[in-house]
Amino acid sequence: MAPPTPRTFHVYAGPTLVLTAQDTPGTLRSSVRGGAFPTHPFLDAQAWDAAHEHELRALLLDARSFDGFLRGLIHAGFDLASERFRGSPPGHRLMRDDAPVGAVWERAGRFAALTWPASRPTPHSEHALLTAYTEEHAELLADALQRSSSMDELRALLSALQLRLAPLGA
Repeated sequence: MAPPTPRTFHVYAGPTLVLTAQDTPGTLRSSVRGGAFPTHPFLDAQAWDAAHEHELRALLLDARSFDGFLRGLIHAGFDLASERFRGSPPGHRLMRDDAPVGAVWERAGRFAALTWPASRPTPHSEHALLTAYTEEHAELLADALQRSSSMDELRALLSALQLRLAPLGA
């Protein structure tokens, strides 16, 4: 049996891509050229934005696992996507009360979740790229994405789930 495919997430601060992180032992590559790349026991990462590297490094030092690092990023206000893009289309953090449960961008893309069985297919959408942050909401968000045929329909389904869309970086 082949080893599982490492999970990869692209980390955004508002519309700015700041990091690509993969859950496999590797190196930590800075956006600043030059110097040696330190190795890391559970993360292979490429920083894209020097202005955020200090904060990203501090969050990584506090983390004991890849999942812990992702939770720290979300708690600090960063958002995660399954795909890399620059010049981000409008994006929204999905909130349940005051807790982030996901993020959605108005662009074609693949559904992702922090906890999603590798054996399950990941839905693709022509109108939204969506990431679920909580296990509790992953199935609901994947279902809403599959049932909608436009961003307006997805917004209505998310509203029916009592989720609020907050602009990214707000």
